[in-house]
Amino acid sequence: MQDHLGALNDLMSGPNVLAELGSDEEAAKGILPQKKKGDLIRMAQNALDDVIDAKRYWR
Repeated sequence: MQDHLGALNDLMSGPNVLAELGSDEEAAKGILPQKKKGDLIRMAQNALDDVIDAKRYWR
């Protein structure tokens, strides 16, 4: 779950970081297509569901 949330964070913050470093804003937006955003959200939700459904290892 943490990997998927990290990838979503990169998707949202990456273009701003690259723009601050002087990269062309349009090129920065193309790093990860927005189509992937939906996939990452779905995978993060699935991972969260797995965490919620996991049995506790403590009593």
